[in-house]
Amino acid sequence: MPKLRMIRLAIGLLAAGAIFTPPAAAAGRALVIGVDDYAHVPKLRGAVADARDIAQALRATGVAHIRVLTDREARRDVVIDAFEKLVSGAQRGETVFIAIAGMGAAEPERFKGSQADGLDPVFLLQAFDPRDPGLASEKIVEAEFNHYIRRIEAAGGRAVFVADTCFGGELARPVDPRAGAIAYRCMSYAPVGDAMRVVAGHDDAFAARASFARSFVLAAVDKPLRAPELNIPGVGPRGALSYAFARAIEGSAGDGRLGMNAIFPYVRQVVHQLSDQRQVVELSPRDASEREPVVTRGVAAPDGSGSARPAPPPDASRSAKRAAPLVVTLAALDGRNDPLTDLPKLVSVALVAPSDDPDLVWDPVTRDVLAGPDIIARDISVSELAGVVERTVLLKALKRAAALHVQDIRLLPGDDLHRKGSRVEVEIGQLSGRYLLLFDLAGAGAAQLLYPLGSDPPRRDDGQYSVSLSVREPYGADLIVAISANQRLDELERLVKRSGRRLNASRFLELLSQAERQDLRIGYVGLFTSP
Repeated sequence: MPKLRMIRLAIGLLAAGAIFTPPAAAAGRALVIGVDDYAHVPKLRGAVADARDIAQALRATGVAHIRVLTDREARRDVVIDAFEKLVSGAQRGETVFIAIAGMGAAEPERFKGSQADGLDPVFLLQAFDPRDPGLASEKIVEAEFNHYIRRIEAAGGRAVFVADTCFGGELARPVDPRAGAIAYRCMSYAPVGDAMRVVAGHDDAFAARASFARSFVLAAVDKPLRAPELNIPGVGPRGALSYAFARAIEGSAGDGRLGMNAIFPYVRQVVHQLSDQRQVVELSPRDASEREPVVTRGVAAPDGSGSARPAPPPDASRSAKRAAPLVVTLAALDGRNDPLTDLPKLVSVALVAPSDDPDLVWDPVTRDVLAGPDIIARDISVSELAGVVERTVLLKALKRAAALHVQDIRLLPGDDLHRKGSRVEVEIGQLSGRYLLLFDLAGAGAAQLLYPLGSDPPRRDDGQYSVSLSVREPYGADLIVAISANQRLDELERLVKRSGRRLNASRFLELLSQAERQDLRIGYVGLFTSP
């Protein structure tokens, strides 16, 4: 839990960039592909939902011509034909959207020297089989995506390519060996060779994404990392990038125009939070200040800050008061839940088997508590589990709201596992003229107010605030929560101050719901620590 509090103030807004309004362009077209039901490689659960969600969001922006290919429709011959039709109709000034969601991999490069690591990223289609030379051709190579983007640009258009897949094998943080199976959108195999006739050429293979003149690529993760499928509370299995991108572009600001300099900061923040900081979205080219795609119904902030403000999706539009009660599922690692039977009387918890993909797993031997692949609390007795459950209730509620009220917050130097005695810094941006509430919630549920304290001005007149913290016991996963508003959040402050060893999540969410009209922005980061 954080111990040392040192404050550094920085003047000026975060460089999200002002929204640039380019000339009017054609309404745009799109090709969207999502594959869950793989015939010969591990199946996914959320890619088809991603494709349909993005297609629906694009329609809401006025994109009338959208081709959606899912599961068995996503055969190589069909996909290539769809790309040819998409590109052949490209018009000057038009924005063409390409979105893929599904399994990725890496194979030896086809054009020697085109990849720094010697490996081509590939997107796997439904019938792909790495053991069959014929079916091993059911894929799209990165150079082929470059080929079609370059042809769109040659016609005077621009492409927005959303790649909710992954190609590498590394992890942002270690996975505890007791964790259950985690579905990632990438796999590895020994290629057997294929008979595929690649449509791309040498120039396509060597085309750096940073060299695109007008187009942008949003990738779920950097090339060497894995992108997990997530179970988003109230939504279900999804890819974080697809979900956040759809929320960004469906918008609520009438007929405004939204640029990538607003989309990217919003998407990056939402994905970072939904993935428990295991994903950092990549944008190519990184400079989005001038070359911008057009979304005809944007989510530009009325203050011109460049902060995306999306309309609630259908599955997340209810307020906290009306939303279905949040129940945390809990299992003992050995499958013996008898010691836990009194917990449901105290908190919103349902006892399940370890194989049921529970929110929390308690190890009765080490007394560690795991949430997915992470240890979030250590040396926790049965009586202390109630606090862990309360913390998880709050986190699930924050994830429900992650795409609706976005407060910029980040952890420096990064999202790795931080050891005893190390220091980290929490930075909060976009605060000019706003009231800030910042607090820490330890893995076992103990709350600590971080801002405002003492003589701290509750209203920030600068754009950014940061606090430096040192790592000490108890180890696990602290949740650092930042909430800003146009009025002081007095009741929430008082609740956090007097919570001590266990924050009442239900009361906190009730007060948060009552403050909905105060232009709330909510952000959080996890501080993962170890001795």
